[in-house]
Amino acid sequence: MKRRGRNEQFDQKDLSKLNSAVFSLLEKKGIRILHDGLLNILQQRGFQINKDEKIVKFRSEEIEDIIQIQKNSGPIKEEQNNYYSTQLTALVAPFYYDYDKKIKRYATKEDLITMIKFSDARGDKVSLPLTVQDFDPGIEPIESLSLLIKYAHKPTAAYDHYAKSTAHITTFAMDSKQVKYLAKMNEVLYGKAIAPRGPDFMTSPLTLGTQFAEYLLELKNYSVPFNCIGTQSISGVSAPLSIAGGILTSAC
Repeated sequence: MKRRGRNEQFDQKDLSKLNSAVFSLLEKKGIRILHDGLLNILQQRGFQINKDEKIVKFRSEEIEDIIQIQKNSGPIKEEQNNYYSTQLTALVAPFYYDYDKKIKRYATKEDLITMIKFSDARGDKVSLPLTVQDFDPGIEPIESLSLLIKYAHKPTAAYDHYAKSTAHITTFAMDSKQVKYLAKMNEVLYGKAIAPRGPDFMTSPLTLGTQFAEYLLELKNYSVPFNCIGTQSISGVSAPLSIAGGILTSAC
């Protein structure tokens, strides 16, 4: 298995074994989805649903179809330029180290502006490096994006490597309710309403939570050429303790 051409972890025998295990687990155990609306959509599409346990099981042909869709989405294209983004991805960095006072504290609006100006002065593309505490969480990404637009000549994505295949996505929605506003700001910037990245990680083993489900349903209103579902598995916490179990549930 290769990650952007730089790292090979498994040989073909390993991949075949993992593939068989993934099919078996998704067919026999399935995935728990904690959202009735999304379960209803999947049931209408013909998937096997257990409404009481909120479990979706996948037949082998359905898994093959999903894999084919992913293959057809195409690889992420590398940009050939000299620009680099100064950023901490996903806008989940609420702390700022104050060198004058030698303390770690919550980031403020002024800290964010300082970081943006610093990156902009280098000639870099600039992302949002901090989640600031001065704004209500319900509007924080919107306010922060406004500051990025105001102070950066080259505003860029919270996840810059995803921007290669989705034009420009300049922030990260913490809640599905923020998506339409951020997409509208992107439309003003780039001429197209582009949905931002969002809470798109399954942090528990084979469980898709309510917040993630609401974000996915909101994405239906936009053209999203590339979407990634992450796992952030932690062995013994949000995944099985064994290495094999962690790899398997993450792959599923």
